[in-house]
Amino acid sequence: MTETSVEARVSEARPTPADLVMFIPYACVQLQAPFSVSVLKIVQDEYVSKTEEKSKKSAKGKSAISHQTSHAQHDSQEKEDESMTTGGALFGDPNEVVVTVVFDLGGRLVELQFNKTPAVPRLLIKIIALCIPYQTCLSRITMRWVPLKGEIIYEMAKFLPQSHVTEVLLENTHVPQHNYYQLFEFAHLRRVSLIRCALTDDDCVCIAVKLVHPQPASKTLTLLSLASNQISDKGACALAEALRSNRMLQYLNLSGNRINDDGATSILQSLMQFALTYDELLTKRERMMEHMRLKQEVFQRFVRELSAAMKEKSPDDGSRSVRRKTATGRSKKTSTTCIPLGVYHTSIMDAITMKADTMASELVGTLSDPFNVDETDTRDRQVFSLGNTVLCYLNLSFNNLGYETVAALVRVLSYQQRTVRKSGPGILRIVIEGNRMPASCSEYSIIDELLEQAMAARMSKPPRRVERGKSRIK
Repeated sequence: MTETSVEARVSEARPTPADLVMFIPYACVQLQAPFSVSVLKIVQDEYVSKTEEKSKKSAKGKSAISHQTSHAQHDSQEKEDESMTTGGALFGDPNEVVVTVVFDLGGRLVELQFNKTPAVPRLLIKIIALCIPYQTCLSRITMRWVPLKGEIIYEMAKFLPQSHVTEVLLENTHVPQHNYYQLFEFAHLRRVSLIRCALTDDDCVCIAVKLVHPQPASKTLTLLSLASNQISDKGACALAEALRSNRMLQYLNLSGNRINDDGATSILQSLMQFALTYDELLTKRERMMEHMRLKQEVFQRFVRELSAAMKEKSPDDGSRSVRRKTATGRSKKTSTTCIPLGVYHTSIMDAITMKADTMASELVGTLSDPFNVDETDTRDRQVFSLGNTVLCYLNLSFNNLGYETVAALVRVLSYQQRTVRKSGPGILRIVIEGNRMPASCSEYSIIDELLEQAMAARMSKPPRRVERGKSRIK
């Protein structure tokens, strides 16, 4: 056997980062990791509707997902059976880390899970980072009941921009370094859940800063769950400050915290009309100037490129005039008309300028600002924002709220009903159960009626249609 054939067989046996299931255990062995890794493979079943589910209640013992395992050292049917009863966590060796990979029916990796495993080693996250660019369908990373360190959050924040992951779910995963904010430092994630992660007000403030427009996370994050933490009015006020300019977040869950009426009222006030501060007006002006500067730079670049291309096509630029031939319908004789060189160059430059301006507008796009003309109102030399109408779900259950929050909620819903909603539908659902509120009051019926009207208006609104053939550049 030749040397080349031996190398070919070795290369075929060696897994590549594209095969995440086989590569993770292989890389851990090659790097002599001080821990063992088990990779549990789960294949999602077909979607079952609620009506079909009711008809199949007799088959309760049948699992909704099928399980397969791939172990670094050996495959064990006994451990597979145990994983089906524990949700994918394998108990035994304290140095064994279980990675659950979820595939869809097409064989595409869609989720990574760490459930009730020992501390996730930093080396394992680095190995996974090598596989991430090849997993184009991987959209979710879930960690439940896993003790984490700040370095794990740091490593995740490093590979997330190069991935297609849009959801990160950390539940019951306390990080002593409290660097959760690093997950929000890029425009990629759409859903983040930090339930029961012992978040404090300082953590909430750091996260809220990342949601202020035009920070990267303010352009993509639509769902944020901070339920069952230690957030009080300070953290709620920080989130309210972010909601003044954030026009992307639609779902906010703050249930099971320590928020009082002051914190809840500050959030609700950002959902209705408020006066812009001096800093908000200044930053708005800076964003406008930056957008104009960027557009001018792109315009000048296109002018230079188009001018250079025009010179290459017309080498006879030294002539003082351009002769244009005109032919009559009956005579074959031609007559020449002299066009002044200045007029010719002027017409060419006008065409170049118009084309460069169109190209720059398409590339840079229009400025999307939360405080643009359509979303503000000027009265008595003061600029008012119409408020955040993008947030449509707010959960404030099981906090320390009282009647003051109920009254503020009535004011917000009444305002949003009579205001033309240009950027969003407004509040469609709010949860306030489990608080120190009156058992019954007239405001409850008003809230229910306003929410029903808002939902009815939302359902009756025809969907937006995009005409084919026309580009929509944001």
